[in-house]
Amino acid sequence: MSLLLNDTFPITLTATYPDGTTRNVAAEAEWTSSDPDVADVIEGVIHAYGAGAATLTASYGTKTATIEVDVDKTRKLTVNEQNVFMKTDESRQLTLTATYPDGRTADITSAAEWSSSDEDVVSVTKGLLDALKPGTAVITAKYGTKSVKITVDVDTTRFLMLSEDALTLKANETKDIALQAVYVDGSTEDVTAKAKWSSNRDDVAYVLNGRVYANKTGSAIITASYGGKQVTLTVDVDIPRRLQANPNAVSLEIGETANIQLLAIYASGQEELVTDKAEWATSSAEVADVDKGVVTGIDSGSAVITAKYGGRTATVKVGVGLVKNSRPT
Repeated sequence: MSLLLNDTFPITLTATYPDGTTRNVAAEAEWTSSDPDVADVIEGVIHAYGAGAATLTASYGTKTATIEVDVDKTRKLTVNEQNVFMKTDESRQLTLTATYPDGRTADITSAAEWSSSDEDVVSVTKGLLDALKPGTAVITAKYGTKSVKITVDVDTTRFLMLSEDALTLKANETKDIALQAVYVDGSTEDVTAKAKWSSNRDDVAYVLNGRVYANKTGSAIITASYGGKQVTLTVDVDIPRRLQANPNAVSLEIGETANIQLLAIYASGQEELVTDKAEWATSSAEVADVDKGVVTGIDSGSAVITAKYGGRTATVKVGVGLVKNSRPT
């Protein structure tokens, strides 16, 4: 039989006489133990003292009988949760079960020796877990010669998601960004206020608890960190993704003018007419001149008009006096 430490168990020792009658003589028999430090019998009751195995022998009359006793000799240990996910400041009670060679099971949660690989992340007392800060710890429960390990993840994120893929702002404009954590157990949480936020260029755009403040023209990378993961977002301040000139080619006679409109297209899909804000230049002032999008033909030839805005460039090909007017006869 198998017993737990300090267990007691009444045993029946049956004597069968020549006339066929029987009687329990456990309390009357003389008992010896192969290892009294492990177990012995007192007045028909087995007492388990220490881990190990012992053979108990009963002598009565001229006969003997024996029983093998295992104390705290488990076949296996099992815990009710092998992989645990917890939130910071959460508590969780584990249950440790011992299975003995005879198939009997017992709850040994309080009797086991518990330890944590990182007490700063998760502490454990008699199977009670306390999550202290984000991270991962391995809990070990030991009983007798057996042990079992439990992995505990505290606020451990699988990945982070921002509410915006890219952001385009005007100088002095603000925008709130939400950060969502997807945990290893599949659950999600808005961690905007818990995350650590930073910008690689505070002079262009800085961030406080998910709110982005645009300062001046340029690009900045906003980083959000939480639970060992991080995610980034590019913020363009007064910087379009591309410029579109309309038309993109012009034919003029000498002295003739044409208006070119310049459209800034941002990552958000927003469009803005920036003709008057752009910087205009010509490749040949002798052929064509330009002022705020108004092109004037000066002399015969070709020129390229360039418009710059927000770090982007658009070009327009201009031909002056290269196409003669024709009239039907």
